[in-house]
Amino acid sequence: MMNINFNEYFKKQKKFSGNVLLSKNNKIIFNESYGYSNREKGIKNTPQTKFMIGSMTKTITALSIMQLSEKGMLSTQQHIEDYLPDFYKGHGITIHHLLTHTSGIPNYLMLKKQIKWGERHTPQEILQIVKGYQLKFPVGEKWSYSNTNYLIKRFLIKEIWL
Repeated sequence: MMNINFNEYFKKQKKFSGNVLLSKNNKIIFNESYGYSNREKGIKNTPQTKFMIGSMTKTITALSIMQLSEKGMLSTQQHIEDYLPDFYKGHGITIHHLLTHTSGIPNYLMLKKQIKWGERHTPQEILQIVKGYQLKFPVGEKWSYSNTNYLIKRFLIKEIWL
């Protein structure tokens, strides 16, 4: 009965495109897909459709760093080389610089020739490629948005919290 109500509701939502999964006590009670993963090609969403979530997790990443700081598990003034010893060693890049996009670290999304987008790369492989490039500017002197900063913060969270 519950599935029918949810199903009717989501079918009426003409602009909704995605997957809905509900569970209770670790048991899936509803799992349906709606809309298209590619409207132009007529490809419908399925439970296996992978979605590009883009920047949706970035606020959670920053919040997690601040929670670690609040718990005394790290300091935003801590140098990233404490966790990544050979990554821009000696430049004085802190977690604060990552949070404020003042690290000068190149944005890995701009290295499209070096990072082949059709292939899978681990975060460590991406960082290996990035560290082959000079900082865009001296640490703390300018602001430049860098997805690499989030990649590093994700690494820090995994190292400390998980």
